[in-house]
Amino acid sequence: MTKYVVESERLGLQHLSLEEHLEDYHAKQANEKTGKFIHREPSKSLEESRNLMIARHLPSAEAPYRELYAVLLRGSENSNGKPKMIASVGIPRVSADGKAVEVGYGVNPEYWGLGYAPEALKLFVHYYWNIRDGEKRDKIIAYTSPENIPSQRVLEKSGFAKAELIEKAYPAPDPVTKKMKWWPA
Repeated sequence: MTKYVVESERLGLQHLSLEEHLEDYHAKQANEKTGKFIHREPSKSLEESRNLMIARHLPSAEAPYRELYAVLLRGSENSNGKPKMIASVGIPRVSADGKAVEVGYGVNPEYWGLGYAPEALKLFVHYYWNIRDGEKRDKIIAYTSPENIPSQRVLEKSGFAKAELIEKAYPAPDPVTKKMKWWPA
């Protein structure tokens, strides 16, 4: 039986790992729709997805605060006979002042529009504040592109409210120059 850190009727969250989740992670990253609003090209190989997972989604000496979870669809099976990872959610970054964690999420486009993203985000926020052991920051924040209306709806459905629009949020020549900051309502 699969162990989850937290679960709902449809979803379970499990610490993201290369051993357990690389194949499904690659399916998400290889889909051209995945990087639409973050201007990232699809992964071309399993090895490229592996390197991306290590560099951006797993804890490291440079980023020990990273804490991402595979969002597993209960009752489904991947090619390994385990519940299928349909998304990821968790902490990719901590604010510069160290007082807030940034929550991030990404759903395999095959599962868009089915309510999994807000359900997973709510599960994670509940887990972070009520179940998770370890250091907790003062607040959880989220960022989204002003053009990413679907992600804004996910945040609204998950109890977040717009806080501010940040201009020149990223250094040039990054094509994403604006981002919207969100707080839990």
